[in-house]
Amino acid sequence: MADYTRAFPSRNGEGREIREEIREIQVSDAELEADFLGALLIASSEEVREWTRLPEEIFSIERFRWIYAAIRDQAAARREWDPHVLVGILRERHGAQAPTLGDLLGLASRSGAIAPLLPEYARRLLDLAGRRRLKVAYERAGRFLDRPDLFWEILEEARRTPGEMSAGFYTLAEELTASIPQPRMLVPGLLPAEGLTLLAARPKSGKSILAMNLLVAVTTGGVFLGRRIPEAQPALYLSLEDGRPVFVDRLREMCAGRLPGAGLVAYQIPHPLDTPEGRGWLRRVSGGMALVVIDTVGAALSPDHDWNDYGRMGPLFLRLHEIAMEAGCCILAVHHTRKSVLGEESIDAVLGSTAITAAAGTIWVLRRDREGEEGPERRAVLEIQARSFRADPIPIRLPPDFPVWQAAGEEEALPPTPRAILDLLTAQPEGLTAREIAQGLGVPLRTVQRALARLAQAGRIRGEVRPLPRGGVARVWRLS
Repeated sequence: MADYTRAFPSRNGEGREIREEIREIQVSDAELEADFLGALLIASSEEVREWTRLPEEIFSIERFRWIYAAIRDQAAARREWDPHVLVGILRERHGAQAPTLGDLLGLASRSGAIAPLLPEYARRLLDLAGRRRLKVAYERAGRFLDRPDLFWEILEEARRTPGEMSAGFYTLAEELTASIPQPRMLVPGLLPAEGLTLLAARPKSGKSILAMNLLVAVTTGGVFLGRRIPEAQPALYLSLEDGRPVFVDRLREMCAGRLPGAGLVAYQIPHPLDTPEGRGWLRRVSGGMALVVIDTVGAALSPDHDWNDYGRMGPLFLRLHEIAMEAGCCILAVHHTRKSVLGEESIDAVLGSTAITAAAGTIWVLRRDREGEEGPERRAVLEIQARSFRADPIPIRLPPDFPVWQAAGEEEALPPTPRAILDLLTAQPEGLTAREIAQGLGVPLRTVQRALARLAQAGRIRGEVRPLPRGGVARVWRLS
């Protein structure tokens, strides 16, 4: 179904009129409705039972709805198919206004009354019914043009009407031969490019570091858990718990030099995401982004939220998923697991109602592997459950002095800043001071000093104290 809500409606000075083109949207087709009923009248009993499960709202003409309801009820009663019985049902219900036998025979004799076309007719009627519902919502929303967030909320509710009439119906024979495109992946084999993904773990387990690693990899076209992201793409990180000092400190440790301008970060949001205003804001900022990280989703909600409230959490997380799909981006919601997660399935480990996991397209659960840890290095397993693909659990490790999770099977590699320092010292065999290295790499001095300490401890470099031309001394670093 086409998206008729993409362009925000214009209004006059008093805000009472909706853009003229809304009136031009085709919302009914009397010929199509007649062909569908005619095809039903000549179809087999099995076909009639299959194609009378649609809601009556697919018809815009009242008399056609009467006929359809009578056909449906006769099929449900499994009565022998008889147009005279059908006329009797109609006359009993609608009296003198009821369609006659001649009306039914006229429908059955139409050139478009072709039973094999019932699936196609049904899809088109469902599409038109969805347009009618959306147009009504559009006109109703026109009263709230001064409230853009409420305007979009009304349209969103229209698209989420029970039954999802615009989704259409397909026969099993069609589906067996259908060509279904594979989902786009933001991280090959791990993360879809569209929809809601949950990242859940216990507090202080490294989930925010993992989410930041993903941010850096997406915005630089880098590597995430051993998987190369094809190109740099824009991303937004909502750091709502740790705050700016922690985020900046981690980012500087993760990156050598400055990131390209494709990455954005915010430390607060204007409205909670469980309000229409908050979801409207998220919808706007998600446009054009490949990735939006909400860290944590709990910090993005109103203080009185209840994770176990199925009726509230289900619609909320479904709307987050819908916003991601509409924007064509991945929303990664950082969340917590319950206290008792040992041996549980990933879905069962996520904190809160099952409606939360039901709404997400992909679920990541990060579990510490304390038995496999040796020394200060942290080890964990990333478990992945998804609707659209399959992935095995990934053992990962976090070095003690470098905040980047790596796949446990990856070949040991120096982090970006120490590797860049070694390259720079190779080109400058006479040695450089820490300040000269920081200036040469465009990296904060504090980050360089920590990297130099790690390299010296590993025996890769050595420091020598030398006098300066203008007096005083400085430590100069050289390759060992």
